[in-house]
Amino acid sequence: MQADKPDRQRNPLLEAVGLVTIAGAHLEASLRNLLSCLAQEPTLLKHANTENTSRLIYYCKLALESLDAPEQDRAAISACLQEAGRLQDKRSRVVHSLLLHDGNGVDVVALKPTPKSLGVNRWTATIEEMERTAHEIEELGFEMFRCGWNVVAHKAGMSRIPETEGEQHVHLVTGPEPEDLTAASSD
Repeated sequence: MQADKPDRQRNPLLEAVGLVTIAGAHLEASLRNLLSCLAQEPTLLKHANTENTSRLIYYCKLALESLDAPEQDRAAISACLQEAGRLQDKRSRVVHSLLLHDGNGVDVVALKPTPKSLGVNRWTATIEEMERTAHEIEELGFEMFRCGWNVVAHKAGMSRIPETEGEQHVHLVTGPEPEDLTAASSD
């Protein structure tokens, strides 16, 4: 006989932090994939396999310096790397802070250790901001894929993936809710 499992209460704060954490892992995977498109050098790719986000951004920037690609591709990749750095900072701020409810259950008070001191930075966040950060990271992953593809396509004479605006992607972290298939088959 299986013991009854206790009901688990949903915790929006933990869910939001989890979304940001998972999106951060996807960001690292996206950077590794982008690097493999920029520098098809096996030794570098093996070395980069265990590097953190900051180092992966650095390696991608180095590879971009000697990349033989149209300027529009180089500019798009550079913009992606700049955005990756910004989002990595936001991810780190969430993941490496002590997060506490502010007492009213809406905002989160976060305390992040200050580098090379005994102090902390205090900041206020919302669950919605954390979810938005996870979503932005996932969107950046799609853009990095597009940029990496276009660099390889340029070299191989394949079709490019054009920029899309307003198109909804299926998100690995915050995907749409599954459709209710029973409602559609009510004939």
